[in-house]
Amino acid sequence: MPALNVPPTRIGTDGDDRHGEFVPDPYRWLEDTDDPETTAWIGRQNEATESFLAALPMRDVIGSRIAELWDYPKIGAPFERGGRWFQFRNSGLQNSPCST
Repeated sequence: MPALNVPPTRIGTDGDDRHGEFVPDPYRWLEDTDDPETTAWIGRQNEATESFLAALPMRDVIGSRIAELWDYPKIGAPFERGGRWFQFRNSGLQNSPCST
């Protein structure tokens, strides 16, 4: 099994007062996805993850099997917006549903 080298994550001091009790939220700073610090953190995490996954000997086999299992049509329930009806559809391996 390859080693997973997890980059460090800064622990902030944010939190909320809930009825006189301080509830810490040390990772709140990660909620701002436009912040350069958060963007850099995401990049480091993605690099570590990709490095780990690339070293797995069965990665291609697992990926093929997952694609095989997920490759089927998906159709959401119809919904109305502004007097028009819409439905989300995915032909199988699309990244996200497309509305029609």
